[in-house]
Amino acid sequence: MTDPDFKYNEQVQYSFGYGQSYTTFEKWIDSTKYDAENQEYTVTVSVKNTGEVAGKDVIELYSHTPYTGKIEKSWYSLLKFRKTNIIDPGQIKSYELKFSLRDMASWDGEEGYYVLEAGNYEVSLRDDCWNESVSEGHNNTFKFDLDLIEYKTSYQTGESYQKNFEVAEKGPTSTPIEYLKRSDWEGTWTSTADLKGIALDSSHDEAIKLESKKWQDNQVDLPEPDFGLDNGLTLKDMREADWDDPDWDNLLDQMSVADMQNLVEHGGFQTAKIDSIGKPKAVDYDGPAAAFHSGSGHPCGVMVAATWNVDLAILFGESIGKEGAAAGLTGWYAPGINIHRSPYGGRNFEYYSEDPLISGLMAGYTSQGTMEFGVYCYAKHMALNDQEYNRVQINTWANEQSIREIYLRPFEIYSDMGGLGFMSSFNRIGDTWAGAHTGMLTNVVRNEWGFHGLVVTDYVNSSYMNVAAGLRAQNDLWLDPNNTGRNAQTAYNNCPNDVAKLMRRASKNILYACAHSNMVWDDADWAAVGLENPNK
Repeated sequence: MTDPDFKYNEQVQYSFGYGQSYTTFEKWIDSTKYDAENQEYTVTVSVKNTGEVAGKDVIELYSHTPYTGKIEKSWYSLLKFRKTNIIDPGQIKSYELKFSLRDMASWDGEEGYYVLEAGNYEVSLRDDCWNESVSEGHNNTFKFDLDLIEYKTSYQTGESYQKNFEVAEKGPTSTPIEYLKRSDWEGTWTSTADLKGIALDSSHDEAIKLESKKWQDNQVDLPEPDFGLDNGLTLKDMREADWDDPDWDNLLDQMSVADMQNLVEHGGFQTAKIDSIGKPKAVDYDGPAAAFHSGSGHPCGVMVAATWNVDLAILFGESIGKEGAAAGLTGWYAPGINIHRSPYGGRNFEYYSEDPLISGLMAGYTSQGTMEFGVYCYAKHMALNDQEYNRVQINTWANEQSIREIYLRPFEIYSDMGGLGFMSSFNRIGDTWAGAHTGMLTNVVRNEWGFHGLVVTDYVNSSYMNVAAGLRAQNDLWLDPNNTGRNAQTAYNNCPNDVAKLMRRASKNILYACAHSNMVWDDADWAAVGLENPNK
C-alpha cells in the first residue's frame, strides 16, 4: 500500500472479496447516520442492476484505521457485508448495514484490553478489498475522527479483560519472539531457516507434562456437591432452562460419582445414558459436510462462505439438522471454523475462510439452522488448529492480538449467536494442550464471552489429553470411544474431593446443551418440525 513500485494486479490474481455475477452492478453509499449513545453507524447502500438479467450482488464495507506502530493492523479489514436479494435489470434496491465503533477496535497487547487509537478512520464501500466501488456522482468512502477509546471489559458479560496468552506470545525459549511489524518489514521478517532447530527450554517442562502431573486435593474453589439424592427431576424437566435456574443443582444432586464419570469420559460420538436423571443415550456425529458419513453430502465450508450469503448458511444448517434429527442425531461435530492461515492447510475445505468475520457468521447461522431441529453443534477445532499435518501435540506460538482478533474471533461470534458446543484441538497453545488451557476455555470462553454449553475433546489418541487437567480448564467431555484408560476414574481416585466438584461442573455444562436439544422433545415437538420421533 505504501510502495509505489509494487504492482498489485500483477501479484494478486483474486483480491479478497472478489466475485462475479451473471450481470453487472453499480452501488453507492446513500447515507450514513451515527448513533452517539450506542456508538453505532447505520450505512444505507443502494445497488443498481446495470446489466440485462436478474442477479444478486455483495455489499462489502471495509475499515481503514490509524496505524501508529504500537498496535499492528491490516490496511483494510472487512467490517460488514450483506448479500442482496434478486435485483432485476434497471432496478435499484437499498440496504442498511450497521456497525459499532467497537467492531474496529484492536487488542492492545501492552494494556491487555481493546482500544480504538486516536486518529482518522475511514469506512469504504468496495467491490473487493483492493477496489473501491465506483459510482458516478457518489463518494463511497466516509471518514471520521476519534479520540482514544478504551474497552476494558467484555461486551458480553462485563468481565474485565486480562492477558491470557503470554506464554504462547513469548515463544519456546527465554528470548521472546519478534513479530512482524508493518512499520519495519525488513527488520522484523523471519525466514524459515531462522526457525529451524529451535527447542523448548526447561521453563515449559511442567506444562508439557500435564498428563503426569500429581495434583493436590482440596485446591478447587467450588461448592461441595451432594450425590444420589431423590429430588424427582429428570432432564426433560430442565428443557430450555436458564443457566441460573436453581433446579440445576437439584438435578445434579441426583447423580452419583459413577454417573458423572460415565457422562464425562464416555463422549465418543455420544453423550451417555444416565438413569438417575432420566437422560437417554444420545448420538453425536462427525463431518462438517454431512450429518452422517453415510448421509447426504453437502457443499464444503469454503463453498458456503464463498457465497457471502448467510441465508444459505441457515439453509445448510437446516438441511443437516433435519436429516440428522430424523436419524436420531443430537450433536454434530461441526462446523469447522479454523482459519485458512496457509493455502496448503490440509483441511481448508472444511473451514470457511481466511477472514474471522465471515467464518464466525457462517458458523453461527449454520448452528442456528441445525438448532431448528434440536441439533446443537460442536464448533471446531478450538483453537489455533490451522494445519492438518503434525497437529497432535504441536506447540503453536502466536501473540495475543492475533489469537483474539483472528483465531478466536470466529468462535466468539459463533458463541454470541447461541452456539452450545465447542471441540477443543489436538495442538498445544504455547506449551499447554488446548483442552487444558484455562486462560482460553475458562477465562476467555466462559468468563468473558459468557458461553454456556459443553466442550468436547478431539479424538482421544494419547495420554496428554488428560482428564484431570482438562476438567480444571472446563473441557467437559472426552471423545474417547474405546475409553480403555478410565481416565475420569483415575483422576477421581487421585483427588476425590476436587475431581467430584469438577465433574459436577462439567456435567452441568454437558446437560445444559442437552436440555436445549431434541433430546428432551416429545412427539408434538417432532411433529412441529415435520418429523416422527426417531426414538420411539
